[in-house]
Amino acid sequence: AFNYLAEVQATGRLATFYDWAGYSETRGWQSFVDGRTDLFIGRGLTQYETLDSGAGNIIGMLDEHEVTWVMWPDHTPLWWRLSGSTQWRKAYDAQGITLFEHVGGPVRTGRITGWARWW
Repeated sequence: AFNYLAEVQATGRLATFYDWAGYSETRGWQSFVDGRTDLFIGRGLTQYETLDSGAGNIIGMLDEHEVTWVMWPDHTPLWWRLSGSTQWRKAYDAQGITLFEHVGGPVRTGRITGWARWW
């Protein structure tokens, strides 16, 4: 999936699954949480947990943070929510990983708040 992002010269913001955050950073993409959870206690970790659960207004949360790409494991709650959304499309899908792209680019909402390390 990271090779696909490089191939298409992807830009924007990427939300990745927790376990892939460290590798994501080595490929030049910032992550909002990684293995150093003690740095993310509070809103950042809570929002990540909400995103991972697929519950609540996750589409709005992704829009709030102007996320363009989401890389997540297949058949998880978030995967199901994005798969059923008209605002996201599957850009890449292989080996249990799906890369979703926001249709029409990120929604611009003004000031970005939220995740501790997010951009």
